[in-house]
Amino acid sequence: MINMAFSQEWISILNQVSEFTNNSKTNKVWFRGHNNSSYKLNSGLFRLNLGNNIKSYQEIEESAYNQFKISSQTLITKKSWDLLYIMQHHGVKTRLLDWTESFAISIYFALKNWQNDKQNACIWMLDPIRLNEKSVNRDKIVFPVDKFKYPDDFQKKNIQHSFAMAPNKNNPRIIAQKGFFTLQGNSLHSLENEFNGNLINENILKKITLHPAILPDANKFLQICGIDEFILFPDLQGLAEIINQKIELHQLTPPLVQTN
Repeated sequence: MINMAFSQEWISILNQVSEFTNNSKTNKVWFRGHNNSSYKLNSGLFRLNLGNNIKSYQEIEESAYNQFKISSQTLITKKSWDLLYIMQHHGVKTRLLDWTESFAISIYFALKNWQNDKQNACIWMLDPIRLNEKSVNRDKIVFPVDKFKYPDDFQKKNIQHSFAMAPNKNNPRIIAQKGFFTLQGNSLHSLENEFNGNLINENILKKITLHPAILPDANKFLQICGIDEFILFPDLQGLAEIINQKIELHQLTPPLVQTN
């Protein structure tokens, strides 16, 4: 009997990814990993418990943007949307929800800090083109133009539904993580609950639950794909993280010897 490299459960997951991709509008699929399968597809801004009045969220949104813009002027000089991407990158609560076009990268984030003895993790898959056809009546990824200012012009539009957008690739982490965003609208619903939950019914959005039993397969898969902390965070912080991981796993190799 041949020993299979991966379990049937992991192969089933890969088949689900392949099937969703094949059925997508242009074979373009985005992924998002959660280390807790109960987490909703809400952006940081809409995870705040501010009730059901959209004005409360908009006031926080505008205040955070203006404070960041004023306080960062000596550090960065960016246009409105680029500044929003930088805010998201540094952890400010915004309307943006991170996605990646790499399944392997989404697996990395699903496994990161996963308390697999307490809960399942999950991967969300999104067809961004079909989402935009439904939410903004466009068959392409949105790339905001400079004349359409954030947050002023965006708030005037009163956009209700999330849409898929492409950021300027001017950040090493966005490039390394193959990053894209959905920008959450004013409906006060998480993405999976928008359009009365029909995004899932119409196969625009799909959730794959990850059970603890797949952890060895997932780690092996990441190793084969060459995904680690420093690949995704190509800076000194990422380098420090991967070195610490290797120290804990006793995987540090002997130092290279320099020769004259």
